Amino acid sequence: MKVRVLSTGGGRETDPDDARAVALTALYHRLNTGGNRQLNSVLHTIAVCQARDPGPGRVYHQRKLDEGKTRAEAWRALKRCLANVLYRRMRRDQQHAPPTAA
Repeated sequence: MKVRVLSTGGGRETDPDDARAVALTALYHRLNTGGNRQLNSVLHTIAVCQARDPGPGRVYHQRKLDEGKTRAEAWRALKRCLANVLYRRMRRDQQHAPPTAA
């Protein structure tokens, strides 16, 4: 993103809107919306159920909100945590699976 430079007399000043946008992009980055839609849908459903019902998912989601995260950031953190749990589970199942005949 380029910052426009406004000419006001002899000095050079940046446009406040662009300066604000540059400051925000330093704090946040665009998320990749690509990936497996079915898997993302399943993770969303699991996250909603985990956050709705009493248990560790709800505690984790509430802790993220208490840390000052926005709702979207708290959901994203819960989904990331669930994705890590599922990935470890799949890896463990794959390692302990009986060999298949070719």
